[in-house]
Amino acid sequence: MNMISLKNVWYKYSNSREWVLKNISISFRTKEITVLLGPNGSGKTTLMKIGSLIYKPVKGSIYIDDKDYWSLDDHEKLIIRRTIVYVHEKPVILRGSVVDNIIYGLRLRGFDKREAVEKAFEVLKELEIEELAYRDASQLSAGQSQLISLARALILKPQIMFLDEPFSHLDKNKRIKLINILRRVKEEDRGVVISIHEESLVEKISPDNLIEIENGEIINIKTSQKI
Repeated sequence: MNMISLKNVWYKYSNSREWVLKNISISFRTKEITVLLGPNGSGKTTLMKIGSLIYKPVKGSIYIDDKDYWSLDDHEKLIIRRTIVYVHEKPVILRGSVVDNIIYGLRLRGFDKREAVEKAFEVLKELEIEELAYRDASQLSAGQSQLISLARALILKPQIMFLDEPFSHLDKNKRIKLINILRRVKEEDRGVVISIHEESLVEKISPDNLIEIENGEIINIKTSQKI
């Protein structure tokens, strides 16, 4: 899988008459970092959830390379979904230790526990939070919880990662650390999609693509040469 393409996508929630997304056509690719920039309530999270195949558009199509995703059978959908990860803005923390949280996805995929734990420590070291390994995950700060959610995604090595406001609870040093990690993800020929509301972060991230969204519509698209 190299690309997720949204074609003329419209979305609204079942209890609302208002369109949250309006006629969105955009592609997310591997080997690229894409930033979605917009104020809170602009539709960024909904767009991320449609791009990561969590939500089905009310109108429009989603293509994975040249395949219409929502017309595929369940087995084909499962194979594709395993190549994509979405990380919520509000960290989802499970019961148990930090390591238990990080290896959860690998264990679901049949990895041996010892191998999964080894991989967890590699990610913890990369994030410079090894000391949290056996901490009760329910006792973490907001910033620590955010890092654990990110670690749980990184360990799966997805083809494309969707990160919803991943910097919101991180201090300056951790933000820089995460940006460097995401650049390495790109260098591994994988893709990253990041939603943010802080325009000041754009220069620090230095994305390949900047998509500005407002009131459910894309108002501007810039490539790295113009950012």
